[in-house]
Amino acid sequence: MNTSGSSRTVSMGLGPLNAIYQARYNRYCTTRLKDTSQPRLGVPRRREMDEVESLGAIGVAAREELDNLTFVINCNLQRLDGPVRATARSFRRWRRFFRGAGWNVIKVVWGREWDPLLAADSDGALVNLMNVTPDGDYQTYKGESGAYVRENFFGRDPRTRKLVEGMTEHQIWNLKRGGHDYPEAVRGVQAATEHTGQRR
Repeated sequence: MNTSGSSRTVSMGLGPLNAIYQARYNRYCTTRLKDTSQPRLGVPRRREMDEVESLGAIGVAAREELDNLTFVINCNLQRLDGPVRATARSFRRWRRFFRGAGWNVIKVVWGREWDPLLAADSDGALVNLMNVTPDGDYQTYKGESGAYVRENFFGRDPRTRKLVEGMTEHQIWNLKRGGHDYPEAVRGVQAATEHTGQRR
């Protein structure tokens, strides 16, 4: 990670490791030399977080109380050397790891358009459907029509089909996952950088 912005590295686990030690160095400079406390942003990808270096070093950030560090883990559904782990499973795994190490975790997965549907999902049918749907299917839905999504995603359960009865095909097709809802992603990063007393 450079001192002016975010890191861009290949999927070797070096980006998160680099970001943590840069934040540690900045903290050292702040307490001994000059103020370098402005938060830095690391953007590790899904594959990179599978490397032992990435998860091993988050304990350093916890011990050193590096709240000048923000990670945005980009789940881009791509991997060169093995199957892509399901998104929901990855989120649960990483949340356990990071929270266990003392980090503040903010999850941004679904766009704002899903909020009314999730609020109406009183028995958890929609959340269950989201969790059991493979990532590849979500990619397919985005390439198809709203009618296709209504039938092949929501239509798999009568309760979820009922949730979208009043929605147009365009509204259904426009339902975004959080990584593509830029205002929601920006809100998450802003909330993270304003949080103090923990890693973010």
